[in-house]
Amino acid sequence: MCGMCGTSLKRQRYVYVCDGCGTVRVAAAPLEEQIVPQALTLMGQTQGWTRLVVAGAAEGEQPPAEQRAMWWNSVDRDGQRVLLGILVDYIQVDLVCADGQEHFTWITHPQTG
Repeated sequence: MCGMCGTSLKRQRYVYVCDGCGTVRVAAAPLEEQIVPQALTLMGQTQGWTRLVVAGAAEGEQPPAEQRAMWWNSVDRDGQRVLLGILVDYIQVDLVCADGQEHFTWITHPQTG
């Protein structure tokens, strides 16, 4: 989600672009790599693992952190996006200007309920 206008970001080849204001445009690979630790944290929480089991994306008891990381890394990018869709309601990407330079920050909003 665009932190500037609230519109969804759409993946276009190698970047995510705001579908509304067009202000937010961020490289996909670095963003996705930065989200991995947050996804693993959510998978480590009982509610997150339960979501994966209910969705049929995982089964059994919650494995230790090392096994969750190995499992995540064994899934292709499209599969990882599916898992994120189960765990995360939305990711808010904001453009921040500091010291005359622009950079992006993001906040992961977990699924609730």
